[in-house]
Amino acid sequence: MPNSFFRILIASLLCSLGFIAQPAYSQVCSSGTFSSSQYSIAKDSQLVYGQSIGYLGNQDTLALDVYYPTDDTLCLRPLIVLMHGGGFYSGSRQDPGITALCEEFASHGIVAAAIDYRLGFFTEPLPYSCNSKGDNFSYDTHELPRAVFRAIQDARGAIRWLKSQSQTYQIDTSNVFIGGESAGAVAAVHVAYMDKSSERPSSANAQFKAFALDNAGDTICSAPRPNLGSMFGSLNTGAHTSKVRGVVNIYGAIIDTSWIESPMDPGIFQLHIKDDPVISRFCNIPYHGFPSPPANNPIICGAEIIQQRLAHLGMDTLKTETHILQGNLTGPPPNPHSLNGIRPLVVDQVSEFIDGMVCRGCKPPLQAQVQDYWLCPNDTLILAPNESGLKQACTQYRWLKDGQVVGLQKRLRVTHPATEEPNGFYQYVVIQPCGQDTIDAGNVLWRELPTIDHVADTIQAFVGDSVLLTVFTTGDSLDFSWKFQGVEVGDEDSFLISPIQTSDSGAYYVQVSNQCGSTENTYVTLLQVITQSNGIPQPIQSLEIYPVPTEDALTVRWNTQAHQGTMSLTLFGLDGKKIWESEITSGLPIRIPERLEGLFILRIGNQQVEHLQVHPIRTR
Repeated sequence: MPNSFFRILIASLLCSLGFIAQPAYSQVCSSGTFSSSQYSIAKDSQLVYGQSIGYLGNQDTLALDVYYPTDDTLCLRPLIVLMHGGGFYSGSRQDPGITALCEEFASHGIVAAAIDYRLGFFTEPLPYSCNSKGDNFSYDTHELPRAVFRAIQDARGAIRWLKSQSQTYQIDTSNVFIGGESAGAVAAVHVAYMDKSSERPSSANAQFKAFALDNAGDTICSAPRPNLGSMFGSLNTGAHTSKVRGVVNIYGAIIDTSWIESPMDPGIFQLHIKDDPVISRFCNIPYHGFPSPPANNPIICGAEIIQQRLAHLGMDTLKTETHILQGNLTGPPPNPHSLNGIRPLVVDQVSEFIDGMVCRGCKPPLQAQVQDYWLCPNDTLILAPNESGLKQACTQYRWLKDGQVVGLQKRLRVTHPATEEPNGFYQYVVIQPCGQDTIDAGNVLWRELPTIDHVADTIQAFVGDSVLLTVFTTGDSLDFSWKFQGVEVGDEDSFLISPIQTSDSGAYYVQVSNQCGSTENTYVTLLQVITQSNGIPQPIQSLEIYPVPTEDALTVRWNTQAHQGTMSLTLFGLDGKKIWESEITSGLPIRIPERLEGLFILRIGNQQVEHLQVHPIRTR
């Protein structure tokens, strides 16, 4: 295999792995990519694509040659399969006109393949050996259609074989074209449009044997004419179809234009000489312009009639192009029914046609819905593009994080933990034959496992008081669950107990969770509710202050259920100035160092209780 094969294979692998980065992006198909000669080329010859039974019952080995560019940077290329002319009884893939076309197309960046197909049919009169390939005069009305049918089967087998070699030659299997000149164009047009069982010609069924007779009318030899099988043939069936995107019709024709059924059918490029004597641009038998045309040949319809059918269907003008040239029967080119003098026109116009079909034939991708993606420790997130509306052939991808390239594959794998923080805004660039689009995917945000940093403690509080329980946590988007005696009592980040009741005594726990996980139940505090204990009075529920009549003294008394211990009493004037402070005991008089009369602010309490009250005082 030539060294160029390995260069192509390596380039294909690099493209598929995303290692051809910026150059591939700059060379992605846009209008004009295939319209000029710009590349060096290579050729792989004598590639066998199958074997089939010929018209004489012998096994024909079928081969093709592949021409391809060697220094382009496209990951995928369109393919054109070319079929030579020769009336279905002569010609070869190595015909100079066909090889020249293949070389020119390859220099434009298009993979080109020249194929052989089965030739020959029984003629009239049948020679004594029954083994002639034939000439213009077929044995009966079945023979030429059978020859066309065999060529169609072989071409479809060649297309499937070439699609199976797509990685070797970087072929875009959704952009395969077939074409030919003269007989090859007739077969190519039928490959494109004859695709239903109802369109299969009855001539392809088994026919009576062909006989050769001597001068006396006696049979010398006979040849069977079996059923030819499926119109799709039997070569290389399996993974790939023989469908094509378009057909190039140079001096060709079709048996029935109604087989072109829809604007969605393959596109077609046509070129015909006005006074072609072999195949009419209208409807006529082959060789209609010869002095004695073969009477057994079927009527076929050329470029003018095909174009009328396309216009009737309303096929997109991007998919149709017809050129009718004024030819010269005896003068300089273009000569009727010859590639001489028109090959440069064919190359330029067909390359433009393929360029238009490939590079302007896709739709822009749909915008994805932007969203936030949360990522937990040890998690993996796979970001994938929205593929709705995408032209899959030759589509490449670039993933961006905060504007920087982070991936060249269709899907991006984001992990946490990672060498770089995954946090960021992600976009993907879709690079297609029709251009490229940058689409927002969304933010990737990581979440940490929640933790609680807290040292358990004990809180003492009186009935009627309030206590706010809090803990220090890490993590985001946290959910809290406060529990008391095994029952959830709160779901906020703190828990307020108010007013405290004696039934609130006990241990309090909290659990924190988010999408990444949860903590264990964490012991927060032990709440002790105080109702009465030695040395600690209850909050003051009543206060009595009255003078001692015989001296400058006061008696202060508070609720009798409280501990009758020592409290602190402070007197303030209404201006806030402290006047006097002393330790007191409930019910025992205390001496005031000076005579008092008026309204005063009293503060009475200890470390647990404080009571403020404005009270009139008058001593003696």
